[in-house]
Amino acid sequence: LYVGKLPFASSLVQQLAWAQALKKTRHPVLKRVFVQYPEQVDDPRWLELGALLQRQHLELTEHQLDFAAVAEQGQKLEGFSDTDRWRALAEIQRTYLDVLHELQLWDRQTARNFAVEHGECRFDGHLTLLGTVDLSQTLRAMIGQLRCEVTALVVSEASEGRYFDDIGCVDPDNWQTRLLGVEDHQIL
Repeated sequence: LYVGKLPFASSLVQQLAWAQALKKTRHPVLKRVFVQYPEQVDDPRWLELGALLQRQHLELTEHQLDFAAVAEQGQKLEGFSDTDRWRALAEIQRTYLDVLHELQLWDRQTARNFAVEHGECRFDGHLTLLGTVDLSQTLRAMIGQLRCEVTALVVSEASEGRYFDDIGCVDPDNWQTRLLGVEDHQIL
């Protein structure tokens, strides 16, 4: 739905880039994130920590967020005390993206959010969606920018259309009031 300006880094390259970003990060910043971290540059535990941050990054980008946004939004919440930690994570995330940039690669998830933010999502033709019951906010935003005809195919009775939105995702509010006809003895 958008044209990437650079090739996308594979999952493995992303994990390695996260590990490299951690190794490049100053110790005071690392201490705000991790209680313990490897001292030696060649320690394989850097990869484990990189994979941990990679998973968190993936989850947040699905909601059109990054670590800096969490720090910013968290400050608005009463009792939120992790601002320094999230700012440190944001610094590591910036270094991660710089590592990929040096390799002339893009992080796919960050590129999607960039495309949404800059109105770059396009599609010529008719887009048919199938199995889209739980799309991320990023994919929803990408589809929302399209000016083409979009059809969502949902396997359901036509009378149950109100339980799904325009792009075939479950509408949680309507499901809250629906009786499913499942007896207690059928639930394990």
